[in-house]
Amino acid sequence: MAQACIKQSEFVAHGSNINAVAITPYKGRMLATGGEDRKIAIWAVGKTQPILMIEGHTSPVESLAFSISEQYIAAGSKSGTTKVFDLENSQVVRTLRGHKTSIQCLNFHGNGDIVVTGSADTNVKVWDLRRKGCVYTCKAHSDAVTSVLFSPDGRWITSGSADSTVKLWDVGSSNLVKEFNLHRNAVTSVKFHPNELVLATASMDRTVNFWDLETFEMISSSPVESHGVRCIAFHIDGQSIFSGAQDSLRVYNWEPRAMCCDALQTGWGKVDDMVIPVPNPQQLIAVSHDRSVVSIWICNLDKIKQKGDKSDVDPPVQPSAQPLSVSGRQQFKVQYITNDERPPTGPSRPREMPLHQAHAEPPHEDDDDDVPEANEEERKIIFSDRNTLVRTPPKHPVEPFIIPAASEQPISEKRELKFDDKAAHQNIQHQLHHRQQQAQQHQRPPQKYLPPQHHHETKPAEESMGLNLEQFMPAKRSPPHREVDHKVADEETTLKMLSKDNIQICSILSSRVDNLQLIRRDWDIADVKVPLLPYCYLMSTPVTGLHGIGYRSW
Repeated sequence: MAQACIKQSEFVAHGSNINAVAITPYKGRMLATGGEDRKIAIWAVGKTQPILMIEGHTSPVESLAFSISEQYIAAGSKSGTTKVFDLENSQVVRTLRGHKTSIQCLNFHGNGDIVVTGSADTNVKVWDLRRKGCVYTCKAHSDAVTSVLFSPDGRWITSGSADSTVKLWDVGSSNLVKEFNLHRNAVTSVKFHPNELVLATASMDRTVNFWDLETFEMISSSPVESHGVRCIAFHIDGQSIFSGAQDSLRVYNWEPRAMCCDALQTGWGKVDDMVIPVPNPQQLIAVSHDRSVVSIWICNLDKIKQKGDKSDVDPPVQPSAQPLSVSGRQQFKVQYITNDERPPTGPSRPREMPLHQAHAEPPHEDDDDDVPEANEEERKIIFSDRNTLVRTPPKHPVEPFIIPAASEQPISEKRELKFDDKAAHQNIQHQLHHRQQQAQQHQRPPQKYLPPQHHHETKPAEESMGLNLEQFMPAKRSPPHREVDHKVADEETTLKMLSKDNIQICSILSSRVDNLQLIRRDWDIADVKVPLLPYCYLMSTPVTGLHGIGYRSW
């Protein structure tokens, strides 16, 4: 039994105290740590060097949670801000603000686009990551909320608090379903049974209570341990539950009464999280921390007794229309999807829906998305498909988060346009003909250009003070008399004189005038660049004047 649980690795994770740790819920292959240095470190289990360091919070990190697909991680801070990070792109996807103080716990919905947070301000908030806002707020407890969790079918939320109560909430309506108040100290962890309608709650009163979610009555309570229970984890087959306390690991069955099947002294100190990986259900991975040091523990479940002596007789099973488990209790209504459209024979992984059409936020931007809470109609849309989850992995791997496309090249960067000469010429001729027809339909008389009028203030004339200014001015001289020939040449004669030696220039100017007239007709019909481009191509000459850029840069 001494080799049933071993310390796999131990390392310094941060330069300051650690406040939160979390293990990926499905494969258990990654670990996240956050602390007073406001950073989040992602580690591969078994490695002592981080694979990713994430920055973004402006206050210490207090809580962490992975999504089911293990692609996103949510981090709650001491200031009351929650940030959702994309691990593949190392960037902030959403920033959620609304709590007044520290985020103590959070959890992802099975579909991946809903997050629930619990805070020291005693409130529970549900967030829709697609609309970037709070759906509703539950005035939950009289003390800090220490644990929140979605049910496997996504229909309920359970919250545990330092006021020693556990409450069950309806996700769609935010109404309180039931309050459980038999603990005598702060609640530290809440877990739903993977299949049956059973809820387990752990507390610092050194017990684990089991609740029937059909009758909302307590099934049983574990024997009192030597230390407060810090975290719990159901086995994936649902036959037993593991309880982690100070330096010890215990295994319980809960029906018809709670009994301890096995107890193991581990020496791991303050254990913070435990996960049984679905691909390897023979192992339990636990993580504990002391100040800035993290320890990872691996327990071999084959060496731990998980079933007690069934000397007690099970109670009779009552008939029910709902599917029943081995114990006769109803199960969560979860839709199963496989290639053969049949329920899987073994444990499977919930598939996470992507954040539909979500745009990533800038990595260090802290803009406040002040989105009002959803009304009843919006809640129906948000939670319309939340009662069915997919519990098998997708056929293909989950696609990475879509990053918004990069902006187009600035206009200052020149790009060459490659034309097929013959095809381009035909296209240009067609555009010219089409533009001429539009110009004739929308032609309007040219407007006369009026130069801007400058208003000058007239200053009052100064008094001459009795002086005659003409005495100080130079004498006026009349111009010499010249005979002026008043004979004026006609227009035809003048044009012949000008074009006699400049026939080629006149031909070019005449062509330019015709082109400019066409351009002027199209001026108010479409974008200026559209009519200019074909003419510039025909002339094979760049046209400047529009911000100093030639036609080839369009």
